[in-house]
This record gives sequence, structure tokens and C-alpha cells, in this order.
Amino acid sequence: MKGYSFAILVLLLFANVVHSQYWFQFGARSGQTAYYNTGAKVTIQTLTNQTPMSGSIAYWVGENIANGAFLQVGYLITNRSGLYPSFCTSSGCSQRTYLAAGSTEWFYEYFAPGASDNVFMGAIGPNDSAGTGGSLHTYGFYSKGNDWYFFMDNQTLGSVNLGANDSGNNGPVAFAEVANTSNPNTLLKLVTFSNLSFMSSGRYLNVVRGYSYIGYGVGSASTISNPYGVAEIQNKVNYFGVGSGLPRLADGTTLWQFGFNLNINSKYGNISGTNQYLAYRDIILSAPSVVYLNTNSRAAFSNWSGDGPGSYSGSLPQATITLFGNVTETANWNLQYLLNLSSVFGRTSGSGWYNANSTVNYSVNSSDIYLNRGMRWNFSGWSNGEKAQRASLRMSQPYSINATWEEQYLLNASSPFGNVIGSGWKYRNSTAVLSLSILNHSTSSNTRQAFYSWSNGNTSDLLSIKMSSPLFLDAIFLNQSRAFLLGTDAYGNPVSGEIFEISGMQTNGSIFLFNNHTYNLSSALYKGVMLRINRTENITGPSNITVQLPIYHAEIRTTDIFGIPVNVPVTVRFANGTTYSGYSGQTGQMAFFDVPYGQVHATANYGGETISSTSSLGAVAKIIVISGIDIAVFVVVIVLAGLGYLLISHRLRHHNIPKSND
Repeated sequence: MKGYSFAILVLLLFANVVHSQYWFQFGARSGQTAYYNTGAKVTIQTLTNQTPMSGSIAYWVGENIANGAFLQVGYLITNRSGLYPSFCTSSGCSQRTYLAAGSTEWFYEYFAPGASDNVFMGAIGPNDSAGTGGSLHTYGFYSKGNDWYFFMDNQTLGSVNLGANDSGNNGPVAFAEVANTSNPNTLLKLVTFSNLSFMSSGRYLNVVRGYSYIGYGVGSASTISNPYGVAEIQNKVNYFGVGSGLPRLADGTTLWQFGFNLNINSKYGNISGTNQYLAYRDIILSAPSVVYLNTNSRAAFSNWSGDGPGSYSGSLPQATITLFGNVTETANWNLQYLLNLSSVFGRTSGSGWYNANSTVNYSVNSSDIYLNRGMRWNFSGWSNGEKAQRASLRMSQPYSINATWEEQYLLNASSPFGNVIGSGWKYRNSTAVLSLSILNHSTSSNTRQAFYSWSNGNTSDLLSIKMSSPLFLDAIFLNQSRAFLLGTDAYGNPVSGEIFEISGMQTNGSIFLFNNHTYNLSSALYKGVMLRINRTENITGPSNITVQLPIYHAEIRTTDIFGIPVNVPVTVRFANGTTYSGYSGQTGQMAFFDVPYGQVHATANYGGETISSTSSLGAVAKIIVISGIDIAVFVVVIVLAGLGYLLISHRLRHHNIPKSND
């Protein structure tokens, strides 16, 4: 077994380091039942918190094949960081990768027949490609013709043509290996292997018998005893551990004589299975036809439901199965239960014995017992919650079911137009809901008849009623006329887009109202602002109603202190929260039309100063600024005033008038 091969990578990287070449190998190998396989696999635990003191550590599954070629796949841990060959063939290595000491990487390796044992051929994955610590991963290989494919967790890692399509007189091994080390001082923590399997006829089968191997790889020095061991874990078949401190068994010691579990589940009949049948042997299943439980129930064998390779599913009480893996067989049974029906009215049908879990139909022949025109007893359901007169149930136990009856009252409602929805028989003290299919009937383009109220005075077309007695109602319809609401601004000009509210109803200008009724026109929504109106209208027929709204034109003027127009940047905020920014222009004027309440708040920034003005109801918002011209005028005036003062003072000094001496 060429199990030392991945250690050649260490030699390639550290060619100038002198080692005593030890390849300690320890693990499990298969027996003859796994010979002539076309593939093998095993599940290996990834261990990330250990670093070899020298050399490398690897965990893998591999085997020789019929023509002497060798292949293996698993993961490795190196003790030094460096640049390693990562993809090599007989032509040499075309790729290299940096591996960190102590990281885990998948690898696969192979030797063609007659190839040199000192030449690495295969591939290595990147750092930590073997997964996180404690995780479980399945490594394996299989052939398609003479091509052999390597995989990890069903993901193909690579392939190679090795010139043969089966293993011949060889079986797979699942080993741990301390490779290319100079001493046996590396302590290995427990790593578990499970489900060592071989491929036969296109499917993987667990290895029937596993044997220990504690020794050395091909070409290894053997002057130091192999300190590592192997043991089956937790008495689980084909579940073993490798590492330091485990038994160092002699080569060929039986780790397991493998069988498969046959688990038989049966609620009746006292049938059980044996846990350790030898793999791939024939087992006879047997169940009694009938099991009596008591006077009210019994169980009859129905069928086997099998789960697992080689299991049986069918209706025969006795059957033979071949164990190709762990198998669970479930014996299914039919029970029989009594259904007992009763009712104070009418006649029931369906009482009797039925198979458990079967569907049973049952019924009562009467649904209504009339007391008078507006009162009756009505079948309301069954004591098990079913409401239909004819029902069915699944017989999961014996049942005793009563028909239940409730008192009902008649709700009879009518309408001159359309239909009344909700009329009919109602349970006593229940809440009934009435509605109309038609709420109005047109008599012309501007007149119609519309629902006004029910005969009990309720004006809601959707009526909820608690049924404490029989009830007879009529829907009342009255004449309506169309009213056109026409909005104008404060100047009498028509406006558009307003929404009126009249007696709690909203309209964009056209609404039907009941004749001879007075309505309150309370407000209108215009440009997002609610405009208060508060006026009443009496409707006598189709009409046009003109409504003057507080909508004004707004003007903003920007001048200097002398009233001269100034072009100023202005931001205007309106009552609905919207804003407008622009310049007042050479005329110093900004005009806005159809402004709710004529309300504007104007703000101008000019000469480093912010000036605001607010107006409403059509008033002009004035903003007065000090312009450059104003400042120049002030300067000229001040200069002239100063010069005048100096001139007058000079004249007074040179033309003093003498005082008289009286």
C-alpha cells in the first residue's frame, strides 16, 4: 500500500532538511467481500486544532487496483507553511499553492502501474478546504471504465485514467498517517471514521468485516515502534477512531464483523427484529394475520412498509428480504371501532363497526321541524363538530355522536328594486346581516329613486340584527335629484379641482340628494387646503348650486425704500405647505392665481439680510429692501451735507460781525 505518497510533497518543499523517513499508518482495511470493487468511500471527521511536530498528518481512503495502480483521497495537515505543488501529473506539476501550517486541505493522489514512488501525482485543495473542526465529510472514488474519479461530499475533485476498471484482489483501506516524520512524538487527537464502503454493481455497500492495521507505509523506516492505535467507537459497527492512546492491535485483528440492523416496528403481534444480522443475508419476515385486543376492537394485519436497501413493502404476512443495508420494517394493522349515532328527531343511518382510519358516511334524514310560519327547529350539526346533515369521519377511535338541533326564526326582507341579501332562517340570538343588491334606480339622467331606510327606521343599507324573534322588513326608496356644485373664487370666476363635503358626503361637484331634505354644505378641499363654507341647501329637484370659495389672487411686490422695483430672489410658501422660488423681475412683482385664502408667506434674501412678508385675502405682500442705488444716494446726501457744513463754517470765521459797545 503506497500510503506515504502525499508526504513526497513535504520532501519537495523541504529538500534540504534531513529526516528519518517514517510513515506511520493505522486504521482499518476491508476483507475479501470488498474485492473486485469499482470504488470506495468513507466518512472522516475533520480535526483542525492539531499540528504535527514534524512531517504531515493525513486521513484518507485508498486501495490498489487490478493492474497494480494505486489511488487515495482524503485530507492532510502540514507542519510548515510554504508553497506546495497543488496539481501534478506524470508530466510534472503545473500549479502551486500556499499552505499554512496546521490548516486542513483535501487531497487526492495516484500512481499508475510502474510509476516512480518518488513522484507526486494528484491535487491538493486550498487552505481549510477540508471544512471546519468537528465537521464530517465523505471522501471516495469510483470508476467509469478505466477512468477513476475522486470526490469529496459528492463534489468531483479530479479524475485520471489508470488502465483498469476494478480493484482485483484488493479491498479498500481507511487510514490515518503520520508521514515523513523523524520521530513518533506527535500526539494525535481522536479522529473518527465511519461507513467504510465499496462499490458493487453501481451502488456502495458497507464493508462486512473490518480488520485493524497498525504499521508503516511502503518504504518507511521501521526502527521506531508505531505508537498509534485504532478502535471501534461506542460499539457501533463500522464506526472507528484513530489516534494516540488507542489500542495498538496486531495487524488483522477483527474490528467488526459487520451486519445490518433489522428494526421491526409493530404495534401489535409482539414482533421484533435482531440488531446484528450479517450483511447481505436473507431474513424471513412473519406476522400473524389477526390479533384480538378486546371485545370492542381488534387488529388485522394489513401490509409491511419497508425502508432501506433490500426491504419489503407488500401485503404478504410472510416475506423474505436480503439485507443490503440497515432496514426498518413496519407492520401496519387495521383496527375496527364502533360508531353509535342518535337523534331526538328523524332517523339516523351509519351506525356500526368500521375499520380504523377508514372513512365512514353518516346522516340524519330530517333537517327541519316547523313550529309555525316564523319558527322551526333546525338540524345544526353533530356533537363532534360536523355541521352537514350528511357527513363523514375518519375512524381513529370508537365514536358516539348525537344530532343537535337549534331554534330558528325567519328574517323576511323585501325591496322594490333588486334583491335583499341575507334574508332567510336565522338561529335564535344570532346576528343577521342584511344588504341590498341595488341601492338606486334611475328615472332620468338627473333623477332617481334611492334607498332611504328600512321599515324599522334604520337608515343603513347594511343592517345587523340580533334575532330574538321572527322579523319582517321592507326597504324604503325615495326620490333623489342631482345637484351640481359649482365653485367660484372670491371674484366670481369659476374654479376647478375642488372636493365638496355636504352632510358628511364628499363630491367633486355632482351628487344625488333626497328631495325635500336640507343639507349642510360644510367645506371644500382645494389644493390640499380645507376651505370652510357652512351653508345649508334645501333640495327640491335637479339644481345648480354656486358656491363662492375663499380663493384669491396673491401678489408680492419688492421695492427699495423709495418705492422703486427691485429684482429680488423670493421664496413663497402657501397654505398647503408647497413652496415656490423665483425672482421678482424688473417690475418687482410676482403674481399667483387661485390661492386658497390668498395666503402667502414671502421671504427674500437680499444684501445679506432676510426680509419676510405675509398676506391673505387678496392683499399685497410687500418686501422693501435697501438697494445699492439707495446706499449711493445716502452717501451723496451725506457728502453734500458735510460740504455744506464746512462752507458755512468757513464763511462765519472770515466775516465776523463786530459787537457794538453800548
